[in-house]
Amino acid sequence: GINAEYMGVRVHTTAMWNKLLGGGLTLLAVLDTSSEYHKNYLRTLKEVWKKSQKGGTKYNFAWIDGPQQLPLSTYFGVDGQYPAVVFMNGKKDWWKLMVGSFSVEGIYKYASAMLLKGAGKPLSNDKLPAFQTESNPNGLSELDSEEEKAYEAQKEEANKKPTKPKPKPAAETKVKKKKKKKKKKSTLR
Repeated sequence: GINAEYMGVRVHTTAMWNKLLGGGLTLLAVLDTSSEYHKNYLRTLKEVWKKSQKGGTKYNFAWIDGPQQLPLSTYFGVDGQYPAVVFMNGKKDWWKLMVGSFSVEGIYKYASAMLLKGAGKPLSNDKLPAFQTESNPNGLSELDSEEEKAYEAQKEEANKKPTKPKPKPAAETKVKKKKKKKKKKSTLR
């Protein structure tokens, strides 16, 4: 299958797509690179990948640009609703569209449950739309390593627990007793 340093190879050529189809279990994200949240979606996938490396079933990670692959998006039932996740197994010829939130926990839990339930819809190569060679004119659709270092540093800073100031030693306070003045009652004679 397609393996990446962390995950998330952007499949943008027919050769890459064919290699993906020949591979085993794959989490295929269908994203919109024009979305202002695109890089956050890639970060979410990166976190899912990290979590999957700690245990459980390992799978390949890849993503396609949904608007540039509209026939494929439609085939997988995405229909313009980005981001979306499709689990597919090219060796066993099946796929499933994830139903749930596009979050680390949502994807991870769905993956675990999906694997227990078995295969999904048949992945029919004769009905599968042809892959359109994609372009990446602006180069902004990938995670840049320098940008990610800055993002991680910012995330670490935000996650630091605020330090509480050390309590000052309790000062000994003298309890002053107030003397009550007794009022004298005047008597009329």
